Amino acid sequence: MSPGGSRYTAEPNLRYANDSHVLAIGRVPANSRVLDLGVADGSVAAILNDMGCQVWGVELDPEAAEAARSVCQEVVVADLNTLELAEHFGEQQFDVVLMLDILEHLSDPATVLGRVKPVVAEGGWGIVSLPNVAHLSVRLALLNGRFSYTEMGLLDRTHLRFFTRASIEELFDSADLVIESLVPINPISVRRAALLVGPFRDMRYPQFAVVARPRHASASATPAA
Repeated sequence: MSPGGSRYTAEPNLRYANDSHVLAIGRVPANSRVLDLGVADGSVAAILNDMGCQVWGVELDPEAAEAARSVCQEVVVADLNTLELAEHFGEQQFDVVLMLDILEHLSDPATVLGRVKPVVAEGGWGIVSLPNVAHLSVRLALLNGRFSYTEMGLLDRTHLRFFTRASIEELFDSADLVIESLVPINPISVRRAALLVGPFRDMRYPQFAVVARPRHASASATPAA
């Protein structure tokens, strides 16, 4: 799921709980109105449909967007760097806004997060997944003098922004969003992880999943952990 389109698409395996897309699906209540920013070909939207949800999408890649239309109420072909969500969707609001593997591809993630707030319904929230550049693999590469971009993964060549736990917290605070949970995804093997504690604990995780809501919003309907 990304502005890059279908090359990022992978149908979520619901039996594998330690996956950011599966975690996100688990935090969407049945029968919700969902806005999926970076909907790709609709792999997540299709599962949400089966839960009784209605899904609207935004996707940069026209071919992926066309595929997603079969499972979405509407798919907007647009660049999130410039799309004014409130202008396009007008009075429509959504119970959940998904941004899965998206913010790292954007030039100004804080501005885009700010544009999300007006389309979040009262009591609603956003779910975001982000890569962790502080992961052990990146640190080891840097120790060896390497910072090599790849086709996919933590150093995907289309990534414009890089994040750690601290910079994620700063980003959401700057966008006036309250983080209600920040969950690490995909720990490395238990044997190796046992050596990484305290300030080194985040080296275990290549990804974080964040649940957040506008600062002024009621927390009465906090999504399940």
